Amino acid sequence: MFELINGIRSILEASMAVKPGEHVLVISDNESESMWVGQIIMNVANLMGTEAIMTVIKPTEHAAQEPPPSVALAMKSVDVIFRVTDRGNLAHTTARKEAIAAGARFYSVCQIPLDDLKKGVSAVDLRLIKERTEALAQRLAQANVATLTSPLGTNITLSLAGREALALNPLGHVPTFLYYAEAAIAPVEGTAEGTIVADLEVVNWGYLLREPLHYTVKAGKVVDIAGSPQDVDWLHKVAATDENATNIAELGIGTSHIIPLPMQGTRRDAARIGTAHIAIGRNDDIGGKTFSQIHIDSLMSRPTIELDGQCILKDGELMI
Repeated sequence: MFELINGIRSILEASMAVKPGEHVLVISDNESESMWVGQIIMNVANLMGTEAIMTVIKPTEHAAQEPPPSVALAMKSVDVIFRVTDRGNLAHTTARKEAIAAGARFYSVCQIPLDDLKKGVSAVDLRLIKERTEALAQRLAQANVATLTSPLGTNITLSLAGREALALNPLGHVPTFLYYAEAAIAPVEGTAEGTIVADLEVVNWGYLLREPLHYTVKAGKVVDIAGSPQDVDWLHKVAATDENATNIAELGIGTSHIIPLPMQGTRRDAARIGTAHIAIGRNDDIGGKTFSQIHIDSLMSRPTIELDGQCILKDGELMI
């Protein structure tokens, strides 16, 4: 218990997540471990001089599923929000978007093992991650065209013209939590063309893929999916959620060097340096123009990314 308390306190201090006098809302799932971790975060935040409270909700199935209206309203009235969950982290919801617009900072405590919370994180590592993520996001924002390839067959081109990029990191303007970090951008709708081969995972499924998933993309939408029958069947159900569920919504590049092995099929893997992911569904919350009820990330290993013909990531190695 004391290890976990001390670890969480070190994380909050290193990331400067809370300040004395701020109002803090912890949102946990109504499951034992989530409530336990949420209560510790609330108690530690209170010890650090904040006014922290916790609310408990039913688990949301994915990152774009909205919380109850009362919780969404509370999110807009506080300074800091912690979402503690092993499932949907609310990152791609209107509730999160409106809370950020109202001035709140949002931290996702999603699928982080207790051992990692006990270890905490150093301020030095967080600064390195912040610098790397911001530099990569700047390059994405300056680019007109991105090309993503991988040894297993990914070969897709996307227009980034006029789009802003996000530097998600614990010290950033759009903060995450602990070691999670990525540079992300919403491609221009209708421009993505090619093939995506996700060989690692579909984020938040909780397992590594049995066999790679192959997505065929035309005019900015996924038009065909091949792979394990179980995985394909689930993705077909997701694709039928609404008319924009197959929209190519995001290009994300992991920038964190401190995520421990092995990969687990969880949210944290998408932040691992050397990986890239493509999302389908909603992106009007990250700089795009498309609303959907879903946002699903598919992760690949050893990606190569060129921006306007210049390589910034080669076979999983950052070139900047």
